[in-house]
Amino acid sequence: MTAAPPDWTAEVLALVDADRRAAGRADGPVVREVDAAGDCRITYAAVPAAGLPALIAAEARRADAGGYALEWKAYGHDPVEPGPALLAAGFAAGEPERLLALPLTPAAPAAFPTAGHDPHRLTLPPDPAPPAPAAGLAEVVAVAVAVGRADARAEAERLAALLRADPAALSVWVDRVGGAPAASARAHYPPGSALVELAGGRTVPAYRRRGCFTALVGARLAEALARGRRYAVVDALPTSAPTLLRRGFREVGGTRPYTYTPAR
Repeated sequence: MTAAPPDWTAEVLALVDADRRAAGRADGPVVREVDAAGDCRITYAAVPAAGLPALIAAEARRADAGGYALEWKAYGHDPVEPGPALLAAGFAAGEPERLLALPLTPAAPAAFPTAGHDPHRLTLPPDPAPPAPAAGLAEVVAVAVAVGRADARAEAERLAALLRADPAALSVWVDRVGGAPAASARAHYPPGSALVELAGGRTVPAYRRRGCFTALVGARLAEALARGRRYAVVDALPTSAPTLLRRGFREVGGTRPYTYTPAR
């Protein structure tokens, strides 16, 4: 594994932008990523500031006509800050996230010990029956319900659809305590990328502050290192950022989701 350059922030941001452009289908200045449920995320937009309000309004009208939920993912290093125009168009701002990154060297997973934990990568049955589209991810559903997610089953069904469509692009993990699911997380592997994106870390309240989150980070970093990825990136909320920063991640930027609910 080649060592990261002394100042690798610019390289990571360039790789992030390359993945954003490749994440969906380009249509003029925007890239749209559509999930299995038909909802849409704008992952990248290249438009001058003067043209941004019109572009955002057009995307909102498109969502209204299609009846789908729309997310616009804004990054702090974008040439044009879209936040004010998104709010003016009726988008709702999500919680700001810190974009963290870590070079993947053999020391990286060692900083997130898994000893005393039971992290497992989940697999799906080959041919689930139609009534059980999320078969194999019941533990993910259990963790999501325990932390208060109202859409736990629908979310697991979306993950299952992604796993079946491209098993190499996603791994889903749980950590068990006494045989029970205590935490869950996932890792996204954009095709052809040097990055792995760690996401979805959740811990059942009764098992918090017991190292479950840390163990799942370590397991995913080890997997990504074995798969030849060069950097791990995380859109970190205030609940997870301190742990990641203490153990070697570096803040390289920021991001914020904006969501639009179509008119009914």
